[in-house]
Amino acid sequence: MNPVDIEKSAMHGDEMPGRLNLAEQLLFQSFRCLYHSHKTGIITREQAKKEKQKLLDSFFVSNRLIEIYQETERRNLKLAGMSKEVELGNCDRCKKIMRIMDGRALK
Repeated sequence: MNPVDIEKSAMHGDEMPGRLNLAEQLLFQSFRCLYHSHKTGIITREQAKKEKQKLLDSFFVSNRLIEIYQETERRNLKLAGMSKEVELGNCDRCKKIMRIMDGRALK
């Protein structure tokens, strides 16, 4: 779900959708709180605008980290089937690369 749709949904008091990742859930709840704080006069419109931008900046960073993690997991799954074959093979460079990729050489 994109940030604009998340904001609209939170602003209108909709129920939080069940398909959101953690970054999207946090953004939804943060927008809900931000709109409530502005509506009840706890914060000014200008303060709400500044905080909204901070929330969006953090969302984009967090969402990108989630995407990187998911991509890494997809790669690891594809490599997992090859690791035993590489370990049993004769190529020392291939073994070293596999140890780096699976984290053993990083310790």
